[in-house]
Amino acid sequence: MLRYGKTVLLVSMILGVIVSLFSIGMSAFLVDAPVSLINLAGFIAYLIVGTAIFRVSPMWPEELNWKWYLICLLWGGCASVGVVSVIGSPISTVLKRLNLMFFEAALGGAYPEEISKLLGVALILIVSQRFSRPWHGFVVGGMVGLGFEAFENIVYGSFGAMIDPNSDVDGALSVWGYRTVAGPGLHMCLTAISGLAIGYAIYLADIPMRKRLAYMFGGLGTSFLLHFAWNTIISAGNLQIVWWVGVAIALYSTFLACWVHCVRQIKTEGSGPITVPHLPLASLEEPAPDTPPATQVMPGVQPPEGFSTQ
Repeated sequence: MLRYGKTVLLVSMILGVIVSLFSIGMSAFLVDAPVSLINLAGFIAYLIVGTAIFRVSPMWPEELNWKWYLICLLWGGCASVGVVSVIGSPISTVLKRLNLMFFEAALGGAYPEEISKLLGVALILIVSQRFSRPWHGFVVGGMVGLGFEAFENIVYGSFGAMIDPNSDVDGALSVWGYRTVAGPGLHMCLTAISGLAIGYAIYLADIPMRKRLAYMFGGLGTSFLLHFAWNTIISAGNLQIVWWVGVAIALYSTFLACWVHCVRQIKTEGSGPITVPHLPLASLEEPAPDTPPATQVMPGVQPPEGFSTQ
């Protein structure tokens, strides 16, 4: 399972990087050079601020070195794009055929994006074997969501530049400004919430499988419903603003509650790793190469004098 997980993660990352580089290259080709600079500056600023929010907290695991930090960002910004394109198109087609265009933006965005991001969080937590606490899922989820959001802003910034009738720069700046003010860190918060749930599903010891599944689908369902609500357009007037404010309060309150809960857990339990025998996924650990297998002795049979079973 571990070997297959590494393969899936590696192949997804490679394909995702290729697709993302092609998308970014096309965007840069279709817009003016100043727009590309705006996108690059906004992208870097988003990563710096988003990373700092988690980096200064006691939740940041020392095991999250730069390699795994970049893998989190690359899954969110690259591999997720490929997964979304595969599982997102069918649902949009179905909604169009059923004449349910009202739900296309809400369901067509929330459904594939939350699944693709959470899939990356689960793969990273399992494959890396460097993490051992539920709040590590919270941090990994935050970094995956941050990568997704920063890349998505580049795409929307380029699109805003192309559709602005007056100036590419004005179009890009307006989109970046809107997405920074309205729902900042949206994907970062959503995936952190579901990442905490998947952390509980993986790392809690001595709980039945049904509870692990409940954590996993509960976290996915929470992030999906919040994302679905955010993308839902109910009015063209002030009622829509009131709706967005209400959804934002629910989203950021949930994120903050998870944050406080994680910090309290760290103070209660400490930040050290759970011992391997208590990890639900301990069977995935590869045995130490220098440890010889124990010799089994039949019950009731005494080994020869001087013989060791270790």
